[in-house]
Amino acid sequence: MVEGATGFCALFGSTTPFDEATLAALYPTPEDYLEAFRASARSSVDDGFILEVDADVMVAKAEIVAVSM
Repeated sequence: MVEGATGFCALFGSTTPFDEATLAALYPTPEDYLEAFRASARSSVDDGFILEVDADVMVAKAEIVAVSM
């Protein structure tokens, strides 16, 4: 367990949010974010880390978030 971590991160590591400038550099548009997210989800399914049904749910949620960006 990571010292000082809570919830999900306590089990799997830590999370450090990006600042606005870093996010804008990595993903200039919501579609850029979705393209990267979809590719990562597909790769995770192909590598056997997650199930296709779970990837579909995660991508659907990412699409909802991207609309609000």
